[in-house]
Amino acid sequence: MKKIITSILFLFFLTNGFTQTELRGVTFGIGTGFSRISKTIYEYSLSPDTTNSLKLQPLDKNRFVISSVISIKFGRLGIDKEPGTNKSRLSNFNKLAEKQEVGQKKHDTAKIWNRLALNIALNLLEVNSESVSFNKSIDGGLGLGIFLNEFTQLAFFADIIRVRQLRDNIIASYENKPIPNGRENYNALDVNDNKLFYGKTFSGFSFKVIFSLGNRKDNGAEN
Repeated sequence: MKKIITSILFLFFLTNGFTQTELRGVTFGIGTGFSRISKTIYEYSLSPDTTNSLKLQPLDKNRFVISSVISIKFGRLGIDKEPGTNKSRLSNFNKLAEKQEVGQKKHDTAKIWNRLALNIALNLLEVNSESVSFNKSIDGGLGLGIFLNEFTQLAFFADIIRVRQLRDNIIASYENKPIPNGRENYNALDVNDNKLFYGKTFSGFSFKVIFSLGNRKDNGAEN
């Protein structure tokens, strides 16, 4: 965690002079990075012998994710110099603030504010140590990002994912045992079988680098 925080601070100070004077207020992008689930997700199988006993395999909580991202900037423009002067002016979506002269302290605060963005992510691909899977449900998160340059953000997300898991009573009764299915036992597991499985929601967090697409404002267009 210390390394992550140090990296974020380093990147922040490295790009402190960045302004967004010609960028769109809402953009679409692709995010990629590290994700961690708060609780253990299990994979289930039946033993290969004739007993078909239920086996549980815990999956790695850490995974690599690729997400589609919608970014909404808190401030749509940055700090500009007034033509022919050394004075700075605040210029954002709040029309009352346009052409307002600010001191150095407010100038720095404005730059920070205008580099922040609210991000909404939908996971497309998840990779952990056991498997690679394309997202088949509405998994994603809500995050706060800071622009490092015109097209790149570093963002932290609070994530929600939904995974089909065996019902607790099935695990409690039949772990390392065959699961009855009428007069016989199950010889295969189907995650779409609602008698055995249900959709369980997991929370987590992620750090992602977001690459914005079509981020520059069109010539003569409004943000």
